[in-house]
Amino acid sequence: MKKFLIFIGVLVILTGGTIGMYYLLRQVPEPEEAMDQSKGTAIVITGAAARIPQEAALLEQLYYSGELRDLVFISGVSSGALNAVILNAILERTYTWKRYRNLLYSLKNQSIFYSERKPMPVNTDPLRKLLTAVLHDTLGYFKLKDLPYPTSLSTVSLNIKSWPDQTFRLSNRKINTESDPELDLVEVLMASTAFPLAFPPVRISKNSTLPRGRFIDGATTADYIPYRAVLEFEKFSRHNVNRMIIVSRKLDTEEGLRAELFNMGINRLDMADKLGIAFEDLAQRAFFKGLESLIKEAPVLSQKTLVYLPAITGEYPLFDFNNLKEQYLASREWARTHKPIPLDVFLKEGISIYD
Repeated sequence: MKKFLIFIGVLVILTGGTIGMYYLLRQVPEPEEAMDQSKGTAIVITGAAARIPQEAALLEQLYYSGELRDLVFISGVSSGALNAVILNAILERTYTWKRYRNLLYSLKNQSIFYSERKPMPVNTDPLRKLLTAVLHDTLGYFKLKDLPYPTSLSTVSLNIKSWPDQTFRLSNRKINTESDPELDLVEVLMASTAFPLAFPPVRISKNSTLPRGRFIDGATTADYIPYRAVLEFEKFSRHNVNRMIIVSRKLDTEEGLRAELFNMGINRLDMADKLGIAFEDLAQRAFFKGLESLIKEAPVLSQKTLVYLPAITGEYPLFDFNNLKEQYLASREWARTHKPIPLDVFLKEGISIYD
């Protein structure tokens, strides 16, 4: 029974909260507001875990094709938050795509975590050490305010008292009540990437805008696709964006999810079969439900939204950081001949539009 409950919990997480818990916890968005002025591009980067190089490769293509010249806002969650910070540095010209590729190519599982031969969560001290070295020593980024571009990084509070509004979008601009430019950037990133069950929750110290307690991966409830930060930015800046590009990774397949859950120690997959659960549908459903929510909550913004994710072959587990170079090269090759497509076209055709 214990393994079964853990299994159901992971399903809720992997689907971005699309089962009951999502509707219980999700934040009720404010109505969309149309402004008189419109300018710039917003980039929204989803979570990807060890698939982070797929998103990085797509961002590199957008950069070199000139799609980011008018960038006014970046929203990232989980590993998408990591890409959001690096994108800041590249746009600021304090970092290069070549250096970022070399960094990703050098990573291994032990660069991110070690298990100490005990049940999950794993120890993520290696990730904290890596982030500290890159942000502090290489980029000179210590706090949110050090990011040069308006940026939001999502995380979720585990404080039960904050559940009605458990998703917090932490920005270097005051786009909402929780934004605090003085927040420690390493802590925010550790919190945003703290995938439940696998990675331990994180405390964010020295803050006056957040509830006490620990925080986890920002993609586990309302911000599976963190577009709501763009709506908050529009209200703050008093203008709408011209367009929004959602950058994501290859959607999960049934085979890949089954293998991943088994590797996480959840091997009673026969229970899912008896319940008639289709893993491929669960994996893709979260992303498509996020897009459908966008259309419902923000019809004006949704009409200006493009979707960009790589239709590459191969299975890349969520927590296998040993093959990042292969993913980057495959995604970059794909991106050279493909562009972001309008949201309405993507919803009609799905990923097959890229075939």
